[in-house]
Amino acid sequence: MTKASKVRTLLSPRYLVAWALGMLVTGAILHLLVLKDDFRLWVMAILIVVLTSAALSRRGWSHRPVARDFGWVPLGWLAIAMSPDISFVSRSTSEAAAGTASIENLIELGLYAGVALMTFFSWKIPTASANRSVYLHLAWPAFAFISASWSSVTLFSVVRSLQLFVPLALGMLIYRVWLTDPAAGWDLVRRSFTLLVNVVSGATLAGLLLQHAVVGRLAWPGADAVVAGVLMGASLTALIAIGRRGLNFSKFGFWLRMFILLIGLFLNHTRGTWIAVLLAALLMLWMAGRTVPLWRYVGVPYYFLTAIFAFFVARPELGSYIQRGERTGTISSLNNRVPLWEASVDYVIGAGAALKGLGYGAARVILPTDFYWAGNAHNAWIELFLGIGVIGLCLAIISLGAITRGILRGGRTGPSARLAGGMLVFLLIESLVTAGFALPGLILGILGMLMPLTVPQPDGSPEETRLPATKGDRDSPEGTLELAPLG
Repeated sequence: MTKASKVRTLLSPRYLVAWALGMLVTGAILHLLVLKDDFRLWVMAILIVVLTSAALSRRGWSHRPVARDFGWVPLGWLAIAMSPDISFVSRSTSEAAAGTASIENLIELGLYAGVALMTFFSWKIPTASANRSVYLHLAWPAFAFISASWSSVTLFSVVRSLQLFVPLALGMLIYRVWLTDPAAGWDLVRRSFTLLVNVVSGATLAGLLLQHAVVGRLAWPGADAVVAGVLMGASLTALIAIGRRGLNFSKFGFWLRMFILLIGLFLNHTRGTWIAVLLAALLMLWMAGRTVPLWRYVGVPYYFLTAIFAFFVARPELGSYIQRGERTGTISSLNNRVPLWEASVDYVIGAGAALKGLGYGAARVILPTDFYWAGNAHNAWIELFLGIGVIGLCLAIISLGAITRGILRGGRTGPSARLAGGMLVFLLIESLVTAGFALPGLILGILGMLMPLTVPQPDGSPEETRLPATKGDRDSPEGTLELAPLG
């Protein structure tokens, strides 16, 4: 290697990113105690930008094709998945319900509008022959939109219900791409989760370095403890499901992200998310046995033995961690969620609106009258019942049931199977203790990403083992889309 080529290598983007990240982390550690709060926000922002740039770099993905017209999908998905839950400015419930928009709301709506337009203009794929039943997933958002006609917060209901369509429509678009070219469809899915893992790892690292905590629980500026916990849990599930090779991380990079997310989730103390991650990991271990039986017949028993051993050896520590310094009564009521759920059901039944609900998003103004801390029902199913009643709830159940059925009957193996099963379990557990997929945000974005994973895989061969088609290769069954390397 000549000196000139060595210089070009050292000045390549991947080396510059590594140097910048190393210097930034070193500087943050050295000056942690003297940094000012406003400067810490800049440190967090730079960390996220650096890690995102690394995720989008050409290295590692140049040999993995993606449809040329759909390269925007991962960024668009991440934007609509994270923007509803990230906020630096607090607003009162009355302001939100009255339709008063902050600059953050305008940015969020702008992102949703942009992704909606990109989805619309990218929709036409001549060779895609999607099952028309896929449009059934838009039924409950449509009913949520109709419910604005009887909602007490009409404008808020209209805007929020329209937002529901975007991540589901984006998932349907990837579904159509997958039907035409499974390799390209899988590329879009895993690139989206790769971006999520990188950004959340960077934000978690920033929270660790800045010692940012909300009520004693690790988070980062712009996110409360619950939101941060869900983001870390989803990223950790994706990291385990897709694996190092699927995400195209180096061994060091993979285990570094794993370590950051595990430490972050431990310090976050979100019990529901821990349950979701552990159950998802157990299912993924079982599903890995489809191709490597050793994982199922050895790994699963060891999983349970480890859990039993930890319970008996560290029972006091586990009890203290689970209790989180709270009273027994608080824990038994699931942090006062049970009274909130009972009151939510009483509101609907008392108003005689069990069939159609009180209007999508009405919980935003109804619940705070008795529960000042609750902007939603903290349960996706009760949130839907409160807003769109039995009709909307049944439509949502049918939609989720169809996705579950497609995943179970798809004959899928490999990372895509683990991702589908793991994320489905994660989504279902989170829907019991958070508003989950009932509101725009990460969980609804994950629900949209599950749609392409319902495409049948009769031969059982994972998408990552298939050779991608090249531009102009019309003889190949997967050569119907124009493909180009990333970068």
